[in-house]
Amino acid sequence: MANSNISTEIETASEKAGPGQREPDGATVATEAEPVRRKRVDTARATRGMTAAAPAPSGKSQIVLKKLRAAKGATIAELMDATGWQAHSVRGFLSGTVKKKLALNLASTIGKDEVRRYRVVANTAGSQG
Repeated sequence: MANSNISTEIETASEKAGPGQREPDGATVATEAEPVRRKRVDTARATRGMTAAAPAPSGKSQIVLKKLRAAKGATIAELMDATGWQAHSVRGFLSGTVKKKLALNLASTIGKDEVRRYRVVANTAGSQG
């Protein structure tokens, strides 16, 4: 019997409380117009440490990889023009994505024109690092 009295009191207090006001137990009264807030989940953080195949690159990443696979390779300036990225972003992509995530063998050479060119070369057994 006592439980029915408690629930009746809470219902009565809920009906009296307006939007944004507190009920006797401290909960906020929700209205239909208020959006439901959900906790964001950082999928990158949640999947960190899991071993899985690297996703196939798309968009600008695909453009860069295509240029790097060409026989001549590509310069930082060429990659900047193709993607619209700044030089430090191109270098970061080469180091972080191409070399580390995709585990491709990236060769760097300086030509007669003294410009450094980068290209992806076939992996050899002795070049694992």
